[in-house]
Amino acid sequence: MGILGGGVILREGTSARGRNTAATLWCWAAVGVPAASDRLDLTVLGAATVVDIHLILQPAAA
Repeated sequence: MGILGGGVILREGTSARGRNTAATLWCWAAVGVPAASDRLDLTVLGAATVVDIHLILQPAAA
């Protein structure tokens, strides 16, 4: 996941784009762990948490 996350961060001069996308990749990888362990309850909770955080913090990222 580190390689994928690092690959989506693009540097343009002194600014960097794609940090939110990289963080989202890490979050979805973390949600995948309980999914692979057949823990549907934790998978749904994790997915809902990631989506909620994105919806709440989206204005701050713009």
